[in-house]
Amino acid sequence: KAYILAEAKDFAPAKELFEEAAALGYVPGMVNLGQCYMHGNGTPKDHAKAQKILSEASEKGSAEAMALLGNLFSLKDGAKAATTAQDWWQRALRKDPSVEKHINRLPEDFKPEDARRMASNPIEFLREFVKQSPREDAGPKEDLLKAFESAFGNMLGEGGARAQKPLGQAQGVEGKLKRAQVIDQYARREGFVECKAYSLAFNHGIAFWQLKEQGDLGEKAFSHLYEALFINERAVMLDDQDHAWGRSFAQQLLCTPSTSAKMRCQALFVQGHFTKEPIACLPLFAKLFQESPPSARVCELLAASHGFLRQWGELERLSLRSLEIDAGYYHAYYALAVAAKQISDNPKAIQHFKKYLQECPKDANKSVDAMFGISLCILTEGNQSGKDNRAKKGSNRPSKKDPWEGKDLAEAKKYYTLGVERDEELARFWGISDQGDRKIVELYLKLAEPSRG
Repeated sequence: KAYILAEAKDFAPAKELFEEAAALGYVPGMVNLGQCYMHGNGTPKDHAKAQKILSEASEKGSAEAMALLGNLFSLKDGAKAATTAQDWWQRALRKDPSVEKHINRLPEDFKPEDARRMASNPIEFLREFVKQSPREDAGPKEDLLKAFESAFGNMLGEGGARAQKPLGQAQGVEGKLKRAQVIDQYARREGFVECKAYSLAFNHGIAFWQLKEQGDLGEKAFSHLYEALFINERAVMLDDQDHAWGRSFAQQLLCTPSTSAKMRCQALFVQGHFTKEPIACLPLFAKLFQESPPSARVCELLAASHGFLRQWGELERLSLRSLEIDAGYYHAYYALAVAAKQISDNPKAIQHFKKYLQECPKDANKSVDAMFGISLCILTEGNQSGKDNRAKKGSNRPSKKDPWEGKDLAEAKKYYTLGVERDEELARFWGISDQGDRKIVELYLKLAEPSRG
């Protein structure tokens, strides 16, 4: 009866019935009651009550409640809320991928159809955008359009030559627009978690560009820039001026005593991201890690900074900390595998790579690298073991009993083949991987053939 009343938009009596069902512990009733408070259906809007009810439903295992909690937190300001929203969405999708339809990741003030239109024809979209701007005199509009077209032209290069490159290898704005258009189609399908994140980051980037062209470069534009970079920096279209403005605005926020804790964390992130030298960005990310609420993503950033400095112990420690914060943060397993591989602990690297493949979504960009990484670790370990065995026997000649033979070699070939197949599959939206391990694996496999002599 409550569902019928809700369908008829008669929310007040529907809300009362959902309340009765929720009081009896009926989970769908709790989910629907939470939505009533969330949207103000049949009752004044009350996000605190909605959060409490949906949290109770999520504790009972409702994936839909988890997805709605993500939506609820996405409406709040701050890095902590954004991170919490992402966490709830990921939990929901791991529990039940079909709840994807309940997830609303797009910024409220930006229309997704605008992103798709811009992806297909950026100059035409911007021409229309400028014409619809509130300026009344035609001159400034045309000047603005010419300036923007010039900026795009400079970034695209003469004659659009970059468009001839394969998807994933094209550079600049045109490559990103082309990729975003393809990824947007996959982002609507079940299980394409990283495609969805890329599309969300891309839309935040477009929102930043819109505000920039309106001359509204303030905290709102900075927040869109931060969100885009935080979610997936590869999806963001920025030129040198954007980098300079981002650094300058971040510095201004950090030097202003009245800056809120939320904006200060955003400023530390952007400053760290736009700092090219790892040794220089390390203290910024360390400060962000200290000042921000616990976040697996922030922990990953700090871990990566240590990794660039070849501090593998710190990379491992912080990656483990990421998993303590969020057990489902699968990116940490890849970082752990890299740390183990760099110190030649191949068995541990293989273990972490396999765990990453077990936990990551089917569109995970690094899954190809993980498969080639497993194959290389197996072959490297087998090669070293074979050398050790031969050294004990006082011989340099390979034998049929080397670890490269039999099961180990078959396992290495298996993951190499899986990597090639996955690479071709993901090339539809990520492009062909240029991962160096693949070439090394191919060389090893040639050496491991019986005819190697």
